Amino acid sequence: MFLVITKDMYLLNAFKHLLRRYDVVHISSANQICEIAHKGAHVVVDSLNNNVFHSELGSKIKQIQPTQAYVISPFTIKKCLGNTPTVFIERHASIFEFITLIERRHQRRNTRKLSLSHKQHQILTLILRERSGDDIATSLGISRKTFYSHKYNIMLLLKLRKMCDLVKLSIAPYLAETS
Repeated sequence: MFLVITKDMYLLNAFKHLLRRYDVVHISSANQICEIAHKGAHVVVDSLNNNVFHSELGSKIKQIQPTQAYVISPFTIKKCLGNTPTVFIERHASIFEFITLIERRHQRRNTRKLSLSHKQHQILTLILRERSGDDIATSLGISRKTFYSHKYNIMLLLKLRKMCDLVKLSIAPYLAETS
């Protein structure tokens, strides 16, 4: 069984067509995930305008303990789904490359230049939601100094002069969530 979490209906239909011998279920909210029926399923997350990792949906995905997760993203996120084996795939990769990856059941090596820690990804997500530094530090249970240290490292990693330049980067739609 494959749980597909996407806002792109064309991509969803492509998965349904190409994975027709598997049960493909479209998930758009946390209450659609059944801990018993979906336990051990394969999960596909299209993270374009669909950042689910720090939400109730992300928590539910971790609870069902997927066999494998496939995340469509231009960067990797360490431990984004807990201990679930996760493969990151570029959005411009062909759907057939994705199907081959599924059929062969092998792990792909991380060849991405940009790799974020779970905490860095969480901080970037909150910054794009326009939360203040003090609010972010409080909500994550870290000190202001730790927050600013993470922010500094993120700016170095992304080669930003000002954090407001983040919205200009091509990765910004993968960090934000639109309704």
